[in-house]
Amino acid sequence: MSQKSAAPAFSSARLKKAERMVIITTCLFIAAMAAAGFWVGWDEIKQPLTQIDTTLILGLLTCSLINYVCRGYRWHIFAKRLNISIPLPKLAFYYVSGYALITTPGKIGTALRLWLMNKLHKVP
Repeated sequence: MSQKSAAPAFSSARLKKAERMVIITTCLFIAAMAAAGFWVGWDEIKQPLTQIDTTLILGLLTCSLINYVCRGYRWHIFAKRLNISIPLPKLAFYYVSGYALITTPGKIGTALRLWLMNKLHKVP
């Protein structure tokens, strides 16, 4: 017989720690990209990027947009199945806001989405 473990609580202390980690990770990423730019040279980075065809970039952005719309709609389906009544535009906003933390470890973007739903709509 297996026991279900309780989900970890989002305490103030844990959220503050996560916030600090997000800030530190973001600062380190920006510093690493700036250092790489200085080391390689901005012209060495810019030159190959200017050779990419605009239609290719637009095609890739379109594919990415379709991907995000489908994944956001999946969140809407999950919410409906769980009897969570959050309007689709707000749910989409919460979903997209999680992408602000996409480079962070530990699914912090997902935690942000769930935290927003909890704080703004009292979703357990």
